Amino acid sequence: MFLAFNERSSAGASCRIRRTTTTTCWILTADNVTYHASHSRRLMTNACEVKGCKVEVPPALREHNLCVLHFTLSVENSCAGMRRETALGHAPHERQRAIMQFITEHGERLARVATSGLPLTDDLKARILSTFLTLMNLRENLDRANMRSSFGRSGQLR
Repeated sequence: MFLAFNERSSAGASCRIRRTTTTTCWILTADNVTYHASHSRRLMTNACEVKGCKVEVPPALREHNLCVLHFTLSVENSCAGMRRETALGHAPHERQRAIMQFITEHGERLARVATSGLPLTDDLKARILSTFLTLMNLRENLDRANMRSSFGRSGQLR
């Protein structure tokens, strides 16, 4: 005999209680009931890892475990450091490749967040656009630094 019972647990997962014996007793005791939690209805949500922030992390940012606001702030802060590093044009080729990879990966991730259908406030949309602009400026700054380092004072290739 099978007794199905659906309810919501405190975590939001559906539960099913199943009778494991075939007695005719209507009172279920702890030894003949099995509790199964089903997490298929709702996935566990993650909160941003920044202390004091309780905003949910969108799926595209789960790897970083940051909300949209803190992800954009982190990207802009990293871009500022890389821009200072490349401003003089003395960054080695491997470092320039790493910076290009950073720009590509974070730009794509930001695009996934922006176009995912996640409800975003106007302030967050503006911040996302500003972060895209920061990534574009870093790329432009890197290109300019490469142009300066590849030409000598006479304007000829070294």
